Amino acid sequence: MERHLAKKARMSKGKHHVKGPKRRTKEDDERFRAVFERLILSIEENI
Repeated sequence: MERHLAKKARMSKGKHHVKGPKRRTKEDDERFRAVFERLILSIEENI
């Protein structure tokens, strides 16, 4: 009975399907590339 009540409580919240993260945009890819490149260069300088 507890499992049934817990399921009923979860379903009553209206969140039957949880969406995932949004797709990456070209701007996101470019931002990642720039930050990653800076990280690599800073590591090379410290070696």
